Amino acid sequence: MPRIDKRGRIRRAYTAYVDLLDAADALRERMSRQLRTWNLTILQYRVLDALYHEGPQYQQALSRKFHCSKQNAALVIRGLEECGCIERVAARLPL
Repeated sequence: MPRIDKRGRIRRAYTAYVDLLDAADALRERMSRQLRTWNLTILQYRVLDALYHEGPQYQQALSRKFHCSKQNAALVIRGLEECGCIERVAARLPL
């Protein structure tokens, strides 16, 4: 088996990285189409999944978990609440 020089390894790694990005984009698009049938976005689905598996959470914790602003998390949570998917309960963060 021939040895691959450093430049060849970098090229192969870059090609593999681009292929992974393309696959992730294709899966994201496919999932988005399926979620649209329930009027959900991927972020709304991820929030529902987190609440299902981990139980009630603070809005601030959800914004950190999904790397979005608190305002965006509030918008997503409000949308889920309006469609009846979740119930929001007022709570204070522990000190």
